[in-house]
Amino acid sequence: MFGSSIYLRDRDAFTGGSPQAVYEELWQRGRKGRLRTRAILAGLTLLLCGALVNAVFGIAMALIVAAVDAYFHWRGYNACRTWRRGLRGDDRMAGLLRLTLERRGHR
Repeated sequence: MFGSSIYLRDRDAFTGGSPQAVYEELWQRGRKGRLRTRAILAGLTLLLCGALVNAVFGIAMALIVAAVDAYFHWRGYNACRTWRRGLRGDDRMAGLLRLTLERRGHR
């Protein structure tokens, strides 16, 4: 449906409220694909390096490729600012409301 919000309650992917919860849910859903890609990369590296140099080098390079892939996915997950922006916006709005409404006697 065009023009509607993605944070609707009837969508199972987006129930959870906060942007952090939505992001973590979508991250968990992509886990199987990330593991599959990592296994394919490591397997191709094993075959290529094992055929070109030797089996021990192929195994070592496959482990290194898998570790580098895991590191970059982990970095991407931790460096994502999706939920941090939402938290920063909440903090700014709370400060703004506190400044404006407390002056008028509201709590």
